[in-house]
Amino acid sequence: MKETYDAALQLLDRQIIASDTRMVGKVDDVTIERQSDGTWRVTELLVGPGALGPRTGGLIGFYMKAVWERLSGSTTGEPDRIRIEDVDHIDNAVHLKIPRSDVDVEGFEVWMREHVITRIPGAK
Repeated sequence: MKETYDAALQLLDRQIIASDTRMVGKVDDVTIERQSDGTWRVTELLVGPGALGPRTGGLIGFYMKAVWERLSGSTTGEPDRIRIEDVDHIDNAVHLKIPRSDVDVEGFEVWMREHVITRIPGAK
């Protein structure tokens, strides 16, 4: 990966694709940490409504996160995270070095699949 990115332009809202070409989600926010040399570095990609709600802000963001916490079963209230070390490269999407099965960002998706999607006639 190149060393410098504009996080707002080149990371936020980009599709995340695992090494097995399966979709993971979108980058909803990032974690940035200050390094010892004074520079800033993206350390994690945050995924899902738990990250998008606070970024959206206001009442909509508050309710988005609250509903996500309730439906996902999250006990920490923390959004799903992908370490920046797991990113292979970034172009029009964020490509990971790891397969979809190794990415732990499924809390809300699993709940939706089990409680909503499987109850729709014809959905399997």
